[in-house]
Amino acid sequence: MTRFACFLFVLCLAAPMAPCSADDLGKMASERWHAWRKAQTRYPIATWAYFSRYPGEKSEYQLYEVANMTFVTVPATQYENAASTGLGILLGGWEGLHVNKELLAKRIEQSNASMGRVIGYQLMDEPEPKSFEDLGRAVRTIYEQDKTTAIPIGTLM
Repeated sequence: MTRFACFLFVLCLAAPMAPCSADDLGKMASERWHAWRKAQTRYPIATWAYFSRYPGEKSEYQLYEVANMTFVTVPATQYENAASTGLGILLGGWEGLHVNKELLAKRIEQSNASMGRVIGYQLMDEPEPKSFEDLGRAVRTIYEQDKTTAIPIGTLM
């Protein structure tokens, strides 16, 4: 099993703007990260799964859980299947949440209603500097509106 250590937690990309200062965003990022980390009962591991390319039946998510995975990126159409397992859920993979404000708002509502099932938002895979402003706005929105401890994530390879 491969440990997925290629995550860059996109925590503080937002430029200082009201109502949150850069210091406030940094504090929120740190608090969320440490809360999530301390809540883990197993080493956090995931796999790069293209659930968006196949049905993502409940049994497929159960297989990931049996393999001792701890979280998975879930397409919105498969959320219920994944939520029925003990896996943590990352919302937003393949959806471009960093540029789609309406969809980000929907995913934040979903997270707030998830009773802690959502552990993060997969904002972007391998961001380039030209994306940082949009990522910063998305991060700011998550910290201002998400009432859980879900963290914004981008991946680097």
